[in-house]
Amino acid sequence: SGGNGTTTINYAKLNSDGTIGAWATTTNSLPAARGSHGSVVVNGYVYVVGGNDNGGSAVSTVYYAKLNADGTLNAWQTANSLPAARASLSATANNGYIYASGGNGGFGSESAVYYARVNNDGSLSAWASTNSLPDGRQQHTSVVVNGYVYSFGGQGGDNQPTAINYYSSAARTLIAGSLDLFGLASTTLSDPSGFGSTGGSLFAGSIFSNGMLEVTGNTQLWNGLSVSGTISLQAATSTGSQASPVFSITTNATSTAANTVFSVSSTGSTTLSQLTINNNFDAGSTTPSRNTLYKENIVKGWVNFDGSVASPTIRDAFNVSSITDNGTGDYTVNWTTSFATANYAVSGSCEGSASVPRLFLSISRTTTMTSGLVRVGCQNSASTDDSERVMVMAIGDQ
Repeated sequence: SGGNGTTTINYAKLNSDGTIGAWATTTNSLPAARGSHGSVVVNGYVYVVGGNDNGGSAVSTVYYAKLNADGTLNAWQTANSLPAARASLSATANNGYIYASGGNGGFGSESAVYYARVNNDGSLSAWASTNSLPDGRQQHTSVVVNGYVYSFGGQGGDNQPTAINYYSSAARTLIAGSLDLFGLASTTLSDPSGFGSTGGSLFAGSIFSNGMLEVTGNTQLWNGLSVSGTISLQAATSTGSQASPVFSITTNATSTAANTVFSVSSTGSTTLSQLTINNNFDAGSTTPSRNTLYKENIVKGWVNFDGSVASPTIRDAFNVSSITDNGTGDYTVNWTTSFATANYAVSGSCEGSASVPRLFLSISRTTTMTSGLVRVGCQNSASTDDSERVMVMAIGDQ
């Protein structure tokens, strides 16, 4: 591994179409001439690992410099040296570590692999040894893909070209306890910013949780959700009510009243704006327009009361404030919430008595039905009578 090195550094811009711009020379040259060295970029810093000096001897020196946005370099600095001099080596990076594999230390191809952690300021931790290559290698290339490091070709332990390639799993993390990303300082996982604001971001292909998965904050799912079990939802606060719904379905990412299809508030009320129904009664689908579902087919007021007493007694009711006794078999049902108009539908029945066994419910002609009340009577073809059980219901828009 002889030959002269150089301190010159050339660089060119990568264009969007894959071509390369004109080459230029950086003003900050290497501190010393290098040849047959390894180079790698990690977290905005470029590293020159080992190589030959200007006299052709292998060195252990490691230099690094910060990359600027315009492609130029800051001044070079010296990092922790390799444990042994190496030229014609290969340098790769993975998960914040730099790996230096193989090379020539002056006595032929080496199999040793060294690694060092990249610090936030670009400096390196002390180098350490990891699993060696199965055979000596120099003038080879290495890449990292999907968590594996690959070593291609080069010269083997006999210093002859080889077609044998090696690969090994890169560093992996096995955790038997808890992983806390929030307790770390702002100079670790949260830097560089742009993804996670606190504790950085976690990217994974698949995540399996054998226990509970808790998420504090909003969760977005792009490709559907399948749940084999129950779903429990609760408000963000345990006291009082919250302004935003506990659960809502919208037509796009912006949650507004105009595009909310279904929502459940913290008070328990439910808003349903659109619904598609498929059942045995209708082979097709019915999609009512907005607010149609609660205009039609829903009872908006009903009451069951005893009309045989001086002051009619309500047994049970919905949206009924009171019953007015207008005389024998003549009652007014007063709605708590008025209907939008007086054009709603009323139905009901009256229970007969011993004196008048057959009674039916009628709408009074003496009083106009209004949005806030309806006057009904219990009678047959011959007479009216106070009924012990009067039932009235109304359907319409409110």
